[in-house]
Amino acid sequence: MALGLAAMMVTSLVACGGSTGNAKNKKSDSSKGTTVTFWNSFTGADGDMLVKMVDKFNKENTDGIKVKMDISSDFDSQLSTAFAAGEGPTMILSSSAYRFTYGDYLQDVSDVFDKTDLNKDDFIQSYLDYCSDGDKTYFVPFQVVGYYMYWNKDLFKKAGLDPETPPTSWDEWQQDAAKISDSTQNIYGSGISYDYAYQIAHIMQRFGGLAVTDDNGTWKANFENNAGYENFLNMYKDMVDDGDNPLEADTDSMMSAGQVGITVGGPWVTAGLDTAGVDYGIGLIPQGDAGDMNSVEVIGFGITTAASDAEKEAAYKGIKAGLDMEMVSECYSQNLVSLVKEGKVSIKLVDDAVRRILEQKYKLGLFDDPFRYCDEERERTVIGSQESRKEACYVSERSIVLLKNENSVLPLSSSIKKVALIGALSKSQKDMCGAWSCAEVGKVVTLYEAMEKRGVDINYNDGYDLKTNKIVNLDQTLAAARQSDVVIVAMGEQAWESGEMRSKGDISIAAEQQRLVSELVKTGKPVVVLMMCGRPVIFNEVRREAPAILCTWWLGSEAGNAICNVLWGDYNPSGKLPMTFPQHNGQIPLYYQYKSTGRPTALGGWCAKYIDIPTEPAYPFGYGLSYTTFNYSDVKLLPGDGKGTYTRVAVTVTNTGKCEGEEVVQLYVRDEVASITRPIKELKGFEKIKLSPGESKMVTFDVKDEQLGFYNNQMKFIVEKGDFTLMVGGNSRDLQEIKYILN
Repeated sequence: MALGLAAMMVTSLVACGGSTGNAKNKKSDSSKGTTVTFWNSFTGADGDMLVKMVDKFNKENTDGIKVKMDISSDFDSQLSTAFAAGEGPTMILSSSAYRFTYGDYLQDVSDVFDKTDLNKDDFIQSYLDYCSDGDKTYFVPFQVVGYYMYWNKDLFKKAGLDPETPPTSWDEWQQDAAKISDSTQNIYGSGISYDYAYQIAHIMQRFGGLAVTDDNGTWKANFENNAGYENFLNMYKDMVDDGDNPLEADTDSMMSAGQVGITVGGPWVTAGLDTAGVDYGIGLIPQGDAGDMNSVEVIGFGITTAASDAEKEAAYKGIKAGLDMEMVSECYSQNLVSLVKEGKVSIKLVDDAVRRILEQKYKLGLFDDPFRYCDEERERTVIGSQESRKEACYVSERSIVLLKNENSVLPLSSSIKKVALIGALSKSQKDMCGAWSCAEVGKVVTLYEAMEKRGVDINYNDGYDLKTNKIVNLDQTLAAARQSDVVIVAMGEQAWESGEMRSKGDISIAAEQQRLVSELVKTGKPVVVLMMCGRPVIFNEVRREAPAILCTWWLGSEAGNAICNVLWGDYNPSGKLPMTFPQHNGQIPLYYQYKSTGRPTALGGWCAKYIDIPTEPAYPFGYGLSYTTFNYSDVKLLPGDGKGTYTRVAVTVTNTGKCEGEEVVQLYVRDEVASITRPIKELKGFEKIKLSPGESKMVTFDVKDEQLGFYNNQMKFIVEKGDFTLMVGGNSRDLQEIKYILN
């Protein structure tokens, strides 16, 4: 293995243009200072061994070649993301089956045996063949792994199955999985993941459909008219639809956590199960029509197309375009030196970029103390401390947006003790962390936990399945609602449904989730909906049927406590929407600061509109209610100061409700006539105020260049004289206007 790794380092440099010819007995000066990025998914003991080998290589190698290794448990996703972005590592260690998925991003390494000390005769020919496609070799074999069926004996016993008798056919697999699955406990009978290409390939084989076939000495993908593949997909779909198999998940980890009854995997599964103390069995993967099939996988080293002149070209274009610093790809670190030596990039250009970076570091105080933001003691005492959690709760409370509150359902009376809590999101710690989170999931306070601490008598039901979004146990859920004083429904999206690379063609909340709310409303009990999401979503049925709606987002470590504080009125919600919520997907893109069409809505119907759906959004930008009400009046202009403030716009805000509350007063500006098209309104200022019942306050905004100016087509900030409309209110829709002329 050590020889193979070292040899592949040399090969990767050859692929990068670092050396040419036979590399067995010579050093290449052009390789000095070169970094080889090496990605793999080898965790556990294998990963530890790789770390030792890479460290040894980096210490002992004298050619200036350094290996930077990245071991990722989400290797496939990381790799696909990097390739899609035109980035990626120099070298990977992965299943040779990846050549079918990422063949376009892999280089032919057929000459590795000519350019290194590796001897082709030392490898089993069939394994070399599996790493090759005709004359091209994409991987150098490193390891051969067997695949087996694993089953959880405790889950078998719980389901009334014989723990010593695993399924021997795929029909039995499905039947056993259906008996094991328990949505109330987040337990799935089957653990097959379409994210695991190698897993699916081996299952296909057992169905009698080889993923690849030998076509006159050339291995080719085999999916068209493949009965085995079709049978597998049908089984997989049926199990997902029935809630017996997760749609997208790390099934190996779920197996170790006792959440999966049966799965397929390699020896690493054993290590995870042993560590977790799971009582498990190991057996052969069920057979299909083809009988016994080979269930081994060849793992090998591959060189990617990222190790090419494309990176050099990217570095050249990036630095010339003014990009001072780049992330992840390491194009600069690997190519800027040679670009300067070749005279393609001036050292002055690099110096200017470095100077701007150093300036920012200076402003951050890193010259005085390079480690000022890396205080381990501060980390131990601050992260997760009571003070930090208090601040987290404070921020979370003020992030919640009250969207609807008919008949003053909220806040809940302190006398309410019996609550029907519906929805698995109320128990999900992971989802409350949101996307791209580094939170300690185990320390997140869920809504369920927070309500328990309050002493609330909780009548809990899932109501719907988070994986399938289908209603479950409807009769039981409705019975719980009828037996309670109020119904609280936690619904929306899971964290993995939003964020980077999580775009959707339809951002509507699942129809079954919404129908469940309608069914609960029919019980006659007051229903409070908590919309948990990370972006604008569409939920027209809920908007229509539910008397009270709170947009709670994913609030992090103190989510449950913050939501409870708002529900019971310990804090009066004051959050405002930072984006527009549409009524229909057809309205997207939808934003408040759109350009004028020349057909404003005031002109007798001749306006920009849809003929089949409303033009107005469900909730406008800046929208958010309170448990009290506010009135805006007496909008007027006040004199400027002659020192940069042209005028001041003032409005009187009065708390017309029965409780103290906070309001975010917002200023919008429209430039009526300009040299380029301008938005019909733009947020130019806001101020948060607190008012007692009956209290009034005059809020003023200074109108300066910042409020009236814009960047023209030459990217020059200018202020043009002329007519302006100044608007103030509690959101971008409900505004009071006043005219202003800048002479």
